[in-house]
Amino acid sequence: MKKNIFYTLTALLCIAAFGAGAQENADSQNIYEDLMISEELKMQDKMDDASAQARKLLEQKPKPAKLEIPEEIEPAQLRKRTPLEIKKAAPENLSPAPFGLLWGATIADINDLGISLTPIEVKDYINTFTATNLPKPISGFQSVNVIFGQENELWRIIAYGDLLSDDSSASRVMLEYRRYYALLEKKYGNAHETYIPAATNVDQTDEFSTEPSFVPSKDIPNQQNAPDLLKQLQSGQAVIYATFQDENTGAALTVSVDGEGKSYITIDYKSLRILRQREAQTLDAL
Repeated sequence: MKKNIFYTLTALLCIAAFGAGAQENADSQNIYEDLMISEELKMQDKMDDASAQARKLLEQKPKPAKLEIPEEIEPAQLRKRTPLEIKKAAPENLSPAPFGLLWGATIADINDLGISLTPIEVKDYINTFTATNLPKPISGFQSVNVIFGQENELWRIIAYGDLLSDDSSASRVMLEYRRYYALLEKKYGNAHETYIPAATNVDQTDEFSTEPSFVPSKDIPNQQNAPDLLKQLQSGQAVIYATFQDENTGAALTVSVDGEGKSYITIDYKSLRILRQREAQTLDAL
């Protein structure tokens, strides 16, 4: 029994001595590292670990990220503004115009609507463009020109009808003229029609008479009373036009013939509100 107790105590002392030695060896190893390994080498070792970790991340296939842009801060170049959005930006300056345009809109505003603008040169007017991809196009018109002027605000729109192969009495273009006359009168009202026929010689009993050399007519010509109307319109001897007007917009409807004998109508719109504003500014500055 005593021998067993002796052997047990001996074993416990050995284990304790071994543990103390192991701890001493560990402490010695730590001191060795502190003395022999410089801070630069330790830093390099950490950098190597970081590089290895970075390589592992780069070798991984990245997951596609979806960019979420809040509606309220989405830049204009990523989407087109609607006419309502543009109108809200400056409600006091903008109002509906023909072909889905906006009176008073800037060139940038029109571009935001997705309309394509091609610069053209027109005498006495600057910032004039041919507009395509209109919000509300109308068939039967070959081109639509928009004029912004020096103030960079849309104040005039000119629509040119398709060229027509017409007869001598200009019956096709007169049919178009009557059609749009009725529509413009319905929309804007205050229709006034003017027909200046070709000059017709009249008998003059007095050589000093001031009688005009043409006979005016109140009737718009038709096939029966103007057989040579096409040539008369082409030469400028005859003139046919009508004007319409509401509170904010004026429109002029004219009949024309080009140099090759093709007839067409033209509708010239102007923003009367903008013209009144410009006149008031001029008067205020005088």
